[in-house]
Order: sequence, then C-alpha cells, then structure tokens
Amino acid sequence: MSHLPCPPSNSLVAQLRKAGCVFAEEEAALITATARTPRERARMAERRSSGTPLEHVLGWARLHDLRLRVEPGVFVPRPRTEFLATEALARTRPGALGGRAHHGDLFSPLPAALRGRVDVVVVNAPYVPTERIALLPTEVRDHEPRRSLDGGLDGLDVVRRVCARARAWLAPRGHLLIQANPGQRTDAIASLTAGGLLAASVTCDDTDTCVVIGQRR
Repeated sequence: MSHLPCPPSNSLVAQLRKAGCVFAEEEAALITATARTPRERARMAERRSSGTPLEHVLGWARLHDLRLRVEPGVFVPRPRTEFLATEALARTRPGALGGRAHHGDLFSPLPAALRGRVDVVVVNAPYVPTERIALLPTEVRDHEPRRSLDGGLDGLDVVRRVCARARAWLAPRGHLLIQANPGQRTDAIASLTAGGLLAASVTCDDTDTCVVIGQRR
C-alpha cells in the first residue's frame, strides 16, 4: 500500500490493529486523509474495525493513477487488476483509449458494426470456484456481490463463454486478455484454443495472478 504523508493518531492505529487490520498504519493514514471531521474519522474507523472493506469505508479505490469511486455492493478493484490493465495497455494502439460504455451480458449489447473490429478485449470475470467462496476473507465474502466472485464449479464458467464468442468480435491480430488464478492457467488456455485463438499467458508473482492471452490469427 502507498505511504501517505498525513500521520494518523496512535489510538487510531491501535484500534485498527486490534481489529486485525494487517496494514493498520497505512489504513489509518488513508482514513485520516479522507475524513473531513473528527466525527467522520471516528465513524470510518468503527466501520473498518467491524469488517467493512477499506475501499467502502473511504468511498474510493486507487487503480494505477486513477481514483475510482466505490460504493457498497460493488466489486472492489485490486492490485492484481492493475497487472491485467498493464498487459492490456501494452497491446493497445496509442490514441485508442477513448470509447463508449455498453451495459449488458458479455458481447450482447455491443453494436453489430464492431464485429471483427475490436483490437483488445479485457475481461475481469468472476473466477473463484463456487466451493471456495466460503473460504474468502470475510470483508470480500460478506460485502461484495456473489456474482462478481462465483465462477462456477471450476471458476471458469464465464471465461469459457467469453472464449467461445470473442473471435467473432476481434480484429485480425486482436487480443483477448482474461484475469485468472495461476492454477487455472491450463484450463483457461484450453478454452482460448477451443475458441480458435492463439494462446499464451503471463503471471505476476507479487499478486499471485495470471493473465491468459488469446490472439486472433
């Protein structure tokens, strides 16, 4: 976590440490810097001590250089997603980051005119196997939507759906990037290959994450 210049009080650090926060000093500094009044700081500290995710307490999360607003009930961006974003940016043409948002199930809401013209498809799908949901940290399991976590029996239900349909939307030599667990690498690559894509993968040991990459021939 990033060091912040705003020093928190020792009592706040102690409160968070007692609640089991591993990064108590860093979290206390973030709360101190975000709170507008002592009363608000106390409420935020209490929420964090009771198990509310830090990002929900702060109301924001940092992803690379972006500060993203986070509200209760949403999936919280994490450092492992920064790895996915970095790999995607490395395959994106300069000047191509603008665009429009389309809301819906996978490729369904996209305009037909985009078929065969998309250079990069980035997927942060749920990939936790159903039976492992109960083993997740409480702040994740109890505060984030299950559909953003549960990837089915082996965690790859949504990944397989994406791989089966992506080639039709990719431009020639376009890329599909999907975040996964390193243990799912082999099966995820098999799904890319079954979808008619050349497949590869990269891993990040620091965040224990894997990005599988498909490319249209």
